[in-house]
Amino acid sequence: MKISTKVECGIIALMDIAINSENGNVVKVASISKRNNISAKYLEQILPLLRQAKIIGSIKGASGGY
Repeated sequence: MKISTKVECGIIALMDIAINSENGNVVKVASISKRNNISAKYLEQILPLLRQAKIIGSIKGASGGY
């Protein structure tokens, strides 16, 4: 069974958010990108889809993230 790159990166991002959001910390796209060597622009296409599906939540603003 083949998994698309978009799905693979989405799963990696979900795992990164789960690991790094302990104690209610916000995880920024740039930090996910840096830790996992995934383009930030690509993550910016994937993460809103996960938010719309109510899999993750987001916080807007300068100190925002997922």
